[in-house]
Amino acid sequence: MPSPRPINQAGLEIIKRHESWRDRQYLCPAGKPTIGWGHVIQPGERFQEPISQAQGLALLAKDVESAAAAVERLVKVPLNDNQFSALVSLTYNIGADEDADDVAEGLGDSTLLRLLNAGDTLGAANEFPKWRKSRGKVLAGLVERRAEERELFLTPCEQPKAEAASREDAAPAPFTKETKMELAMRIALPLIMKMLPNLISLVTPALRGLIWNGVTAFKEKAYETPNPADNILADALEGVVVGLGLNPPDSQPAS
Repeated sequence: MPSPRPINQAGLEIIKRHESWRDRQYLCPAGKPTIGWGHVIQPGERFQEPISQAQGLALLAKDVESAAAAVERLVKVPLNDNQFSALVSLTYNIGADEDADDVAEGLGDSTLLRLLNAGDTLGAANEFPKWRKSRGKVLAGLVERRAEERELFLTPCEQPKAEAASREDAAPAPFTKETKMELAMRIALPLIMKMLPNLISLVTPALRGLIWNGVTAFKEKAYETPNPADNILADALEGVVVGLGLNPPDSQPAS
């Protein structure tokens, strides 16, 4: 069975902030035995107290996954990451209530869900503040939490510029004539450099003389021009020829 869609960081922070961390069992405002970050202790569950934060995180991950799976089952319209994560936070708190008994005890029987599946996103968003009571009493913490969830639900998801740029950078470049040539050079150049000493040894003294005379003539003409770049190029060419040992043994670099 595939894992449900993950909650984003903003939604997870809402859950952790409002559930708060408790390493020992306590009764939540609804009167249910609870531990960790709002984990409702199920019949038969036993914990050696105090529990560690690692245990708490494992319980949190499992409960978030359960809430996310419920949202995926119940919602029939596309959701962006913020909408989905806000609904997961809400469901984590109020439950899914998928018994279809027409009593609004959780997301499954809610007006919010009916409006959302009918395409009324704003109407659904305006249902968040209504889930502010526990056992008939309005709680300030729930008022604040519903406001944060509603705000997240209505926040558009925009791709960060840095992320978009990194994806563009990561996109493969088109395989053009130039990239083919570059690839060929990357493959061939190490082979050429490995074979170069052997190739140079095959150059006859007469051919070396011709190469050297050509370089010398080029340098003389380059120094007759006023362009410094020509002079630099001529010196560089001479340096390459000398470095490769292609100049005649009795020759000296031209001054």
